Amino acid sequence: RERVGTGKFFEGTPEQMGLNLVRVSKLPADTKICCGHEYTVNNYKYAHAIEPDNTAVRERVDWAIEQRRQGKSTCPSTVGDEMSLNPYMRVMTSKTACGKLSLCLHKLTGDARLKDGKAEASLVLGELRRVRDDNLVKAAMDSYAPAAARS
Repeated sequence: RERVGTGKFFEGTPEQMGLNLVRVSKLPADTKICCGHEYTVNNYKYAHAIEPDNTAVRERVDWAIEQRRQGKSTCPSTVGDEMSLNPYMRVMTSKTACGKLSLCLHKLTGDARLKDGKAEASLVLGELRRVRDDNLVKAAMDSYAPAAARS
């Protein structure tokens, strides 16, 4: 697993990944999660590209960029952080977040299944992963400007 990500679904389905994310979400909020790769900056940039009005994600992108600039790790994370910032986790654990992310994805992809914000969580989870795998928001990720550059 990655911080603020899921990794690709090489084996299994979005439904199966969703069940795993729900299992993790039931752990205590202060449970530490260690990722296998340091992809935090790109994962936060992806989360921001999908949901650009999420100020908590924007602040965390800036934090991660600064951590890496200083040569520091961004890990570990906690279940609580993942529950509030990870779009994959949020889709599976919050109907409100699922609806919002469904609408954001509809805006990006035009997928009619997502237009009313009432799509099944596993469909939204699968689309979140597909959009990432297909690099459909790469330009937005690459053009992210940290807080220092925005001032």
